[in-house]
Amino acid sequence: REGYEPVEAECGAAALRVLRERPVDAVLLDLRLAADDGLDVLREVRRLGGEPPPVVMLTAHGTIPAAVEAMRRGAAGFLTKPFRNDELLAAVRRAVADGRARGA
Repeated sequence: REGYEPVEAECGAAALRVLRERPVDAVLLDLRLAADDGLDVLREVRRLGGEPPPVVMLTAHGTIPAAVEAMRRGAAGFLTKPFRNDELLAAVRRAVADGRARGA
């Protein structure tokens, strides 16, 4: 969409600061972060005030239990690396559409 501006954060705390400062359409979050656990960051994203953005979890260490736990904690999607760009785009579009449907 026009005006799309991706935002990156170097860690979970920085991502949460960004999310508190500005609205975003969706979040891509790795399960394993250098300094944080992606599931813990997901939990904090879901605790943000208002309608939190949909979160698509990404991981190179995909297991069924990890995917189940991510979805239980509110992830809108879960992709295992390596993934194709069209898979990522489809997951984000689905998450954003589902989020808008819930918010409407």
